Amino acid sequence: MSISAEAKLEKNKISGDVWIILIELQFTPTYRICKNNEDIVWPTAGGNTYIAFPFELDAKTDTSKGEIPSVQIKISNVNRLMQSYAEQSGGAVGSTVILRLVHSEHLDLADPEIEETFIITKVDTDNMWVYITLSLLNPFLLGFPSQKFIKNFCRFKFKGTRCGYAGVAVTCDHTLTDCQSKGNELRFGGFPAIPIGGIYK
Repeated sequence: MSISAEAKLEKNKISGDVWIILIELQFTPTYRICKNNEDIVWPTAGGNTYIAFPFELDAKTDTSKGEIPSVQIKISNVNRLMQSYAEQSGGAVGSTVILRLVHSEHLDLADPEIEETFIITKVDTDNMWVYITLSLLNPFLLGFPSQKFIKNFCRFKFKGTRCGYAGVAVTCDHTLTDCQSKGNELRFGGFPAIPIGGIYK
C-alpha cells in the first residue's frame, strides 16, 4: 500500500498531529462522522462536514475457512441518535459504509490516505453502543451484467441521490405508475420505451 509524500513525512515525525478516521454511513440520508474532538470539513475546500461522534473500530477478522473478512464498528448509542438513523433506513443492513483515513495537517488533500468500502451485514444495539458489522463486497453475489435495461422497474434506491424524491411518502414499488403518482417520473430509472417481448442487447 502506497501513501502520499505528506503522509510519509508525518509518519516519520517523533511527534505530530493526528490521523483522523472518517466514516460515511450511506443511510437515507447519508451521515458522516469522525473520530476527533471537533467536527471537520474534508476536503477543506467545499467538502462535507464530518460530525465528531464517539465510536470504536475493531480489528479486521480473517479466518481460514475462505470467508469474507469483516470488521465491526461500535458507535455510541447513549442518546439513541445512531440507532434512530439505522431504524430510519430499515435496519441499515445492505447499506454501504466508506471508511477513510486522513491527516489533520493535510485536510486540503482531496484523496484520503486509505479508503475502504464495506457493506453492512448486521446491526445490533444495547444501551451503550450500536454494533455495526461490515463486510467486503462478495464478488460472487454480484449480478451480471451489472446494469440491466428493464422496462417498468426503477433501478434507483428510493430517496437516494439519483431518485431525488424528497416528498412525504415512505415506500415505493419502483414502478413507473408509482413514480408518476409521486410526481417524480422525470427521475424514473427504468426504460419504458423498450418493446415488450424478446431479449435486447
